[in-house]
Amino acid sequence: MNSEVTRRSPALAITGLIALGVAGWGLTGGPDLPDLPVLPWILLALGLLAGVLLIVSGIRRG
Repeated sequence: MNSEVTRRSPALAITGLIALGVAGWGLTGGPDLPDLPVLPWILLALGLLAGVLLIVSGIRRG
């Protein structure tokens, strides 16, 4: 059994709280987004970037 004390990242907690806030804001009728045909591609690119960053950060620690 590992006896080391693990710490959670404050940045991860803040990011999670921001994500929950944005999700709640969207569910309560947040801002109306313009009808942009490129919007799904922007969201896809942001998701891809987040995934790559998570993979790279995991490799660096491992």
